Amino acid sequence: MDISSSRHVREAEKPRHHRSHGGFIAFEYCCGGENNTEFKKDTEEPIEALKKCVDELKEEDEWIMYGNPTKDPFSCETSKKLKDQFNCFFNCIMRVRGLLREDGTDDIEKWEVFVSERLAFPWLKDLALVALNKCIDNKDYSWIQNGDKLKCNPRALDVNHCLWKEIVVTCPEEHFVKNAYCKRVKESLKEFE
Repeated sequence: MDISSSRHVREAEKPRHHRSHGGFIAFEYCCGGENNTEFKKDTEEPIEALKKCVDELKEEDEWIMYGNPTKDPFSCETSKKLKDQFNCFFNCIMRVRGLLREDGTDDIEKWEVFVSERLAFPWLKDLALVALNKCIDNKDYSWIQNGDKLKCNPRALDVNHCLWKEIVVTCPEEHFVKNAYCKRVKESLKEFE
C-alpha cells in the first residue's frame, strides 16, 4: 500500500464546508442559482438562535438529543413526538427571528422584510413576496393527522415549505436551474398542487 496516496486521518476528520442557507429552505439551487441570497455570513444570530431553541427543547425533555434508550426509536409514537418537537424547534427559530409573535401568530410585515432582505435579485424578491402572501393566507391544516394532539403548531414550518414550493413551481423558465434534481423536484411539487 502506498502511504503517500492515502489521506491523513486529521484531513479525513476535518468538517466539510456546508453552504449556509440564511434561514430558508434551500430553494436557491433551483430558482436563480446558488448566488440568489444575500445575508451576513459573519453574524452569530442564526447560531445563537439555534442554540437557544435546542436548549429550550432540552429543558422540556432530557431525552431530546439522543432518544430514550428504553423505547422503540421507530415507533409511531416516537415519530409523532419527533415531528412535534421539530415543529416546536422551528417555531422557536421563527420567534427568535421575529416572524412569529409569542402567541404564535404571524408578523406578516416582518416576514416580508425577512424575505426581501435575503434575496439578491429583484425579480426573485417579487416572486417570493407573492408566494409568501399566498402561503400566509393558507390556514387549512385539516390534512394534519392528529393535529389536535400536537403541542406546537406546524404553521411556521408549513409557511416556509409552501414558500419554497411556490418559488420552485412559479420560477421563470429563464431563471430555473435545469438539472435533473430541480426538474424532478418541480415535477413532484406540481403533482401535489
